[in-house]
Amino acid sequence: MQVKESCRGNGNVAPDHPRGRDPFGRPIPPSMEEPVLLTDVFVPVLTYPEATPAEALNAAASLARLFARSLDVCAFEIDIPDLRNRMGAAFINVEGMAAAAEARSRGAAHALLSQAEAIAAPMEARTETVRVTLDQVGSAAARRARYHDLALVSLDNASSDHRALAESLVFGSGRPVMLVPHGSTAGTTIDHVAIAWDATAAASRAVHDAMPLLAVAGSVSLLTAGEEKDIAGKSVAAITAHLERHGLRVSHVDLPVAGQPVGAVLQDGARSQGAGLLVMGAFGHSRVRDFVLGGATRLVLENLRVPVLLSH
Repeated sequence: MQVKESCRGNGNVAPDHPRGRDPFGRPIPPSMEEPVLLTDVFVPVLTYPEATPAEALNAAASLARLFARSLDVCAFEIDIPDLRNRMGAAFINVEGMAAAAEARSRGAAHALLSQAEAIAAPMEARTETVRVTLDQVGSAAARRARYHDLALVSLDNASSDHRALAESLVFGSGRPVMLVPHGSTAGTTIDHVAIAWDATAAASRAVHDAMPLLAVAGSVSLLTAGEEKDIAGKSVAAITAHLERHGLRVSHVDLPVAGQPVGAVLQDGARSQGAGLLVMGAFGHSRVRDFVLGGATRLVLENLRVPVLLSH
């Protein structure tokens, strides 16, 4: 794999965050005032065959401003291997076609990274270009995401390339992944967060990974889909008590499924509760690069309707 990287900081300072008191209203000593946030956010963007749209990058940056201090935007340029011996260069200008595709990818990377530096303020912005073959994009992105607090991906429901990138990050990075649907408005907030709860280890991990965001939000809707799984009342009471010990205001809503896909029910439930973000565990694993996904996880990746934080 050939990799070339260039990182450029824009010198912007991080945004201010509320200071002075903890979630319980108690005074915080000056040395402890700084909240623990998901400060270091990784944003991968695609350049080929279809580049990440400029408006999608804008939406991702708009959401990141609500909680992040640093944005690391990585554009994946495509390296096309020499195919002359396999494609019959005497009949097709393979070399010229490959050069044109690489030039298109390189131009998209330059435009997206320039845009990222322009829109990142007041966050600190770092940009890098990584040159890989098309089949290496997902694994390269997952490796880089491991050195950040969170990966943020703008997801186009119509794009298999975007879904493949999201899946690679969710199941290969070891970090939570926030998915933002294309077309999201800049008015998204995280004052209220919904949690999809089914008492599983994945859901518990998602709550833990999202705790910095929950602390910023302060208000939480705990969503269960009672017709899909038998969720004991003790489990709901226990997770509610856990969240309340962190100073959060928690309400529980049991959503009727009525034969609908659970992934759609949870997203619609989050939206109906006024939540700007849905937190849920991701179910699935990979077998020789073929992902075997749980039903709710698959639907979220195929039909994203609201910003979702997935944790595996």
